[in-house]
Amino acid sequence: MIVTIVSLIITFVFFLVSFGIILSTIRINIYSKKDEIEIVKLVGGSNDFVTKPFIHQGLVYSLTGSFFAGLVLAVTLLIIFFMNVLGIRDLGSIVLFMNVKIPYFLFVILLILLINVLGYLLGYVGSKTAIKNYLKI
Repeated sequence: MIVTIVSLIITFVFFLVSFGIILSTIRINIYSKKDEIEIVKLVGGSNDFVTKPFIHQGLVYSLTGSFFAGLVLAVTLLIIFFMNVLGIRDLGSIVLFMNVKIPYFLFVILLILLINVLGYLLGYVGSKTAIKNYLKI
């Protein structure tokens, strides 16, 4: 029980750190392109035309990070499994909530997909928040 609580706290801290990094990265890019944004607005550029590059940039950063996190997770779990680090010969299946059993490799794939989806959402929400806070349109 204590391990679960500590894991959730650490996950929440990493989530906040990632969110802060996305906010500060987009903010720096907004401030560095301030003159260009002003010129685009003066010649009639729409708000979407100005904001979409920043949203795409946040998505690229977060998807790249989540891809590498999933890759590291997959390699680590495969090394643990194939090198027999834990002394377990056959993992077979993993029991989730309410006695639902899924195969080990399907669990790893689902975990990687979850990491990528949450990374995408984090990038989108972080970019939108940074645009709302730092871009005055």
